[in-house]
Amino acid sequence: MSVQPPVTPSLADRIRGFAEEAVADTDLFVLGVEVRGFQGSRVVEVFVDSSTGAGSDDLTALSRSLGFLLDTEDVVKGTYRLDVSTPGADRPIADPRQYPQHVGRTLAVSVERTARWCSTARRRPSPSMPSATPASSFPGNPFPVTGPRSPT
Repeated sequence: MSVQPPVTPSLADRIRGFAEEAVADTDLFVLGVEVRGFQGSRVVEVFVDSSTGAGSDDLTALSRSLGFLLDTEDVVKGTYRLDVSTPGADRPIADPRQYPQHVGRTLAVSVERTARWCSTARRRPSPSMPSATPASSFPGNPFPVTGPRSPT
Protein backbone atom coordinates (compact mmCIF):
# COMPACT_ATOMS: atom_id res chain seq x y z
CA MET A 1 0.00 0.00 0.00
CA SER A 2 1.57 3.26 -1.12
CA VAL A 3 1.05 6.48 0.77
CA GLN A 4 -0.19 9.34 -1.35
CA PRO A 5 1.30 12.76 -0.62
CA PRO A 6 -1.21 15.31 0.65
CA VAL A 7 -2.89 17.33 -2.08
CA THR A 8 -1.84 20.96 -1.91
CA PRO A 9 -4.62 23.35 -2.91
CA SER A 10 -3.81 25.70 -5.77
CA LEU A 11 -3.13 29.35 -5.06
CA ALA A 12 -6.53 30.30 -6.52
CA ASP A 13 -8.24 27.74 -4.23
CA ARG A 14 -6.44 29.13 -1.17
CA ILE A 15 -7.40 32.70 -2.11
CA ARG A 16 -11.00 31.60 -2.70
CA GLY A 17 -11.08 30.18 0.84
CA PHE A 18 -10.01 33.53 2.27
CA ALA A 19 -12.50 35.36 0.02
CA GLU A 20 -15.32 33.09 1.27
CA GLU A 21 -14.26 33.93 4.83
CA ALA A 22 -14.25 37.67 4.03
CA VAL A 23 -17.80 37.63 2.59
CA ALA A 24 -19.22 35.37 5.30
CA ASP A 25 -21.10 38.15 7.13
CA THR A 26 -22.25 40.03 4.01
CA ASP A 27 -24.80 39.61 1.21
CA LEU A 28 -21.94 38.94 -1.22
CA PHE A 29 -20.98 35.53 -2.60
CA VAL A 30 -17.79 34.51 -4.40
CA LEU A 31 -18.17 33.51 -8.05
CA GLY A 32 -14.56 32.87 -8.95
CA VAL A 33 -10.90 33.61 -8.45
CA GLU A 34 -8.31 33.96 -11.20
CA VAL A 35 -4.58 34.32 -10.66
CA ARG A 36 -2.35 35.47 -13.50
CA GLY A 37 1.31 36.29 -13.82
CA PHE A 38 4.38 35.06 -12.00
CA GLN A 39 5.67 35.31 -8.45
CA GLY A 40 6.42 38.94 -7.70
CA SER A 41 4.06 40.34 -10.36
CA ARG A 42 0.78 38.47 -9.93
CA VAL A 43 -2.70 39.78 -10.60
CA VAL A 44 -5.38 38.27 -8.37
CA GLU A 45 -8.94 38.77 -9.60
CA VAL A 46 -11.84 37.94 -7.30
CA PHE A 47 -15.34 38.02 -8.77
CA VAL A 48 -18.27 38.46 -6.39
CA ASP A 49 -21.96 39.21 -6.70
CA SER A 50 -25.02 39.72 -4.54
CA SER A 51 -28.68 39.00 -5.11
CA THR A 52 -29.33 42.69 -4.44
CA GLY A 53 -26.37 43.92 -6.52
CA ALA A 54 -22.89 44.64 -5.22
CA GLY A 55 -22.11 48.33 -4.87
CA SER A 56 -18.73 50.04 -4.98
CA ASP A 57 -18.73 50.43 -1.17
CA ASP A 58 -19.24 46.66 -0.81
CA LEU A 59 -16.39 45.93 -3.22
CA THR A 60 -14.06 48.41 -1.51
CA ALA A 61 -14.74 46.94 1.93
CA LEU A 62 -14.22 43.40 0.64
CA SER A 63 -10.99 44.38 -1.12
CA ARG A 64 -9.59 45.86 2.09
CA SER A 65 -10.68 42.90 4.20
CA LEU A 66 -9.41 40.29 1.75
CA GLY A 67 -6.16 42.17 1.14
CA PHE A 68 -5.54 42.24 4.90
CA LEU A 69 -6.17 38.49 5.19
CA LEU A 70 -3.93 37.63 2.23
CA ASP A 71 -1.12 39.85 3.53
CA THR A 72 -1.41 38.60 7.11
CA GLU A 73 -1.26 34.96 6.01
CA ASP A 74 1.35 35.73 3.30
CA VAL A 75 -0.71 33.74 0.79
CA VAL A 76 0.64 35.44 -2.34
CA LYS A 77 4.43 35.63 -2.31
CA GLY A 78 5.94 38.90 -3.50
CA THR A 79 4.00 41.84 -4.81
CA TYR A 80 0.58 41.41 -6.36
CA ARG A 81 -2.41 43.44 -7.48
CA LEU A 82 -5.79 42.51 -6.01
CA ASP A 83 -8.84 43.30 -8.15
CA VAL A 84 -12.27 42.69 -6.58
CA SER A 85 -15.22 43.20 -8.92
CA THR A 86 -18.58 41.95 -10.08
CA PRO A 87 -18.50 39.67 -13.11
CA GLY A 88 -19.82 42.18 -15.65
CA ALA A 89 -22.14 41.63 -18.60
CA ASP A 90 -19.65 39.67 -20.68
CA ARG A 91 -19.17 36.84 -18.17
CA PRO A 92 -21.60 33.90 -18.00
CA ILE A 93 -24.05 33.53 -15.14
CA ALA A 94 -22.25 30.95 -13.02
CA ASP A 95 -24.34 30.64 -9.88
CA PRO A 96 -28.10 30.15 -9.42
CA ARG A 97 -28.10 33.07 -6.95
CA GLN A 98 -27.42 35.40 -9.89
CA TYR A 99 -30.63 34.55 -11.79
CA PRO A 100 -33.20 36.61 -9.79
CA GLN A 101 -31.50 39.92 -10.57
CA HIS A 102 -31.62 39.14 -14.31
CA VAL A 103 -35.33 38.26 -14.59
CA GLY A 104 -36.87 40.51 -17.21
CA ARG A 105 -33.61 41.22 -19.01
CA THR A 106 -32.85 40.14 -22.55
CA LEU A 107 -30.23 37.46 -22.88
CA ALA A 108 -29.06 34.81 -25.30
CA VAL A 109 -28.49 31.21 -24.33
CA SER A 110 -25.66 29.20 -25.81
CA VAL A 111 -25.77 25.44 -25.34
CA GLU A 112 -22.99 23.04 -26.19
CA ARG A 113 -24.43 19.80 -27.47
CA THR A 114 -22.58 17.14 -25.54
CA ALA A 115 -25.53 14.91 -24.74
CA ARG A 116 -29.19 14.59 -25.60
CA TRP A 117 -31.37 16.26 -23.01
CA CYS A 118 -34.65 18.06 -22.70
CA SER A 119 -35.52 20.77 -20.24
CA THR A 120 -38.50 22.96 -19.47
CA ALA A 121 -37.80 26.61 -18.70
CA ARG A 122 -38.67 27.58 -15.16
CA ARG A 123 -38.25 30.64 -13.00
CA ARG A 124 -35.96 29.09 -10.41
CA PRO A 125 -33.15 27.29 -12.24
CA SER A 126 -31.44 24.30 -10.77
CA PRO A 127 -27.63 24.27 -10.35
CA SER A 128 -27.39 21.76 -13.21
CA MET A 129 -28.95 24.11 -15.80
CA PRO A 130 -26.64 25.48 -18.51
CA SER A 131 -25.13 28.89 -17.95
CA ALA A 132 -26.58 31.96 -19.62
CA THR A 133 -24.73 34.98 -20.95
CA PRO A 134 -26.34 38.40 -21.51
CA ALA A 135 -27.54 39.00 -25.07
CA SER A 136 -24.98 41.75 -25.59
CA SER A 137 -22.38 38.99 -25.86
CA PHE A 138 -24.34 37.31 -28.69
CA PRO A 139 -25.59 40.02 -31.06
CA GLY A 140 -28.41 39.12 -33.39
CA ASN A 141 -30.13 36.37 -31.39
CA PRO A 142 -31.60 37.73 -28.13
CA PHE A 143 -34.43 35.94 -26.38
CA PRO A 144 -36.52 37.86 -23.83
CA VAL A 145 -36.69 36.45 -20.34
CA THR A 146 -40.06 37.12 -18.76
CA GLY A 147 -41.32 36.80 -15.24
CA PRO A 148 -41.79 38.93 -12.17
CA ARG A 149 -38.70 40.80 -11.01
CA SER A 150 -37.27 39.83 -7.67
CA PRO A 151 -37.60 42.45 -4.91
CA THR A 152 -34.56 44.75 -4.73
